[in-house]
Amino acid sequence: MREKKPSWLIVGLVAFVLSYNCITAWREASDPEVFAVFYLGLAAFVGTYSVLDGQADQPSPWMAAGLILALFTTFGAATSVLLHLSRTRIARLSTARRRGGVVIIGSSAEADAIARSLDGEARASLVRIHEDGPASGRGSMLLQNWQDIGDDPLAEKLVRAATSVVVAGSSDTVSARLAAAARPLMRQSRPFQLVRSSDLARALRPSVLTTLPEAEGFHPADNIGQLVAAALVAHGRDRKVPVLVSFVACGVSPLVTTIQMWLANTSSATNLIKGQPSFAFVPTEAEAEVCVVAGVPERVAAEVARQSSERAVVAAVAADLLGSVALPQASRLHKLKEWSPGSPLVRGDVLVVDPDADGLDHRVVTDGLDVQWGRAFDDAYTSLYVAAHPGTSGSAWSVGSLGRNEQSSIAAAKYMLAVLGEHGFELRSGTGLGWVDGPPSPEVIDRMARMEHDEWWKRRMWTDPEGVERRVSLRLQSDGTWHDGPHCREFEELDPSTRDYNHDVIAKVYPALAAMFGYGIRRVQPTTGS
Repeated sequence: MREKKPSWLIVGLVAFVLSYNCITAWREASDPEVFAVFYLGLAAFVGTYSVLDGQADQPSPWMAAGLILALFTTFGAATSVLLHLSRTRIARLSTARRRGGVVIIGSSAEADAIARSLDGEARASLVRIHEDGPASGRGSMLLQNWQDIGDDPLAEKLVRAATSVVVAGSSDTVSARLAAAARPLMRQSRPFQLVRSSDLARALRPSVLTTLPEAEGFHPADNIGQLVAAALVAHGRDRKVPVLVSFVACGVSPLVTTIQMWLANTSSATNLIKGQPSFAFVPTEAEAEVCVVAGVPERVAAEVARQSSERAVVAAVAADLLGSVALPQASRLHKLKEWSPGSPLVRGDVLVVDPDADGLDHRVVTDGLDVQWGRAFDDAYTSLYVAAHPGTSGSAWSVGSLGRNEQSSIAAAKYMLAVLGEHGFELRSGTGLGWVDGPPSPEVIDRMARMEHDEWWKRRMWTDPEGVERRVSLRLQSDGTWHDGPHCREFEELDPSTRDYNHDVIAKVYPALAAMFGYGIRRVQPTTGS
């Protein structure tokens, strides 16, 4: 549990004044007793002068100085306590009015970064619940000593009314304790818990996947790894040869190993779709077109300055840190949120994937597994679409909002697991990538493709910003009405090239999506026609 930290300044001042008054009294009194001297030193803090034998009725200048200093110390300490209690009370009163918004629990730097990512109404209604002080700002409150969230009536009410709760304590242990206390208070959702340890993040990932579970833990390094890999895929999407990539690890960091894992998995995934990876690693920097740099922030910044004059760079580092580094004059700095995936990186470009601004963005943190898999499905599907339709760029995933394209991809990722399960397949980690036991027969691929097509056409829904629910297969017409698109027909009525394209969604996109998260597709039991 958290312990209350005393103000060492006040403690030190009290000790100094007490010692000064005791030493002064000891020197002025005749044959003083230790207890009497100590009593005089303590009495001075309440404005009392306890005369000892040998001392004058009126304090000497040295003794008077000590008495005045003791009295000012008492007054200052009392004033400080009253001001702190007043600020805390005012903060709690302002916090009590902020119900029904985002609640962030924790006093960590990660909690601060998540709070900074909020804007507009979300920021105005934000509530911060600190497990450690200070917490005297508007919308902030402090859990008192030995308290959990359920022990504080105000904290309990705020968590119950929250639209989302993010837990980012000072350690994984503290986060787990706070999340466990918040979980029973939330009726329709679960808290999003920060997981710093890469080993713990891997342990929380199920080895066998048949449905997408409600994930409570988020690992910021996973967010960065997925974003870096997606940027490289977007950069090389319309190329006929892989982008040549070098990876520079600047020191030991969990971020380094996580990004390497995502790059390896994503490279394998795009190879399953296109027959060649979107990017390939080269042994020497001289061969590379793009250099990915991650690790200790200061060393990353120095490495970016060295690399950016020779090639394009993707750097996992804070954008502000690069501002203090002398980059080559020809270098162009791009923040991930401002970079258009349709704009290829060229020599001198530096694409910044900020671990705080991007990896701890509230919208990314609270995505959950379904949105992560939806984003990956969109990447894989777009790679297939571009390969089948040269000269097109496909769609671009929107982090800021979940529109028709994003909601459709999330639903498609979930439905993929249902289709595979119905045909006797499951996702399993540690056994290889792709169709581990060999691809299904053409008949099984055709049945799966029919299921996916019918789901997309007839039952897959999305909700627009006004709250209106529609089928994703409907298209908005110039007159403002919605009608079926050209592929809204029975599977056997589709032209051969469209049917083949649907077959490729099953044969290529499904294993590619699984591979991005380190899973292979394995056969659970024999199926008819396999």
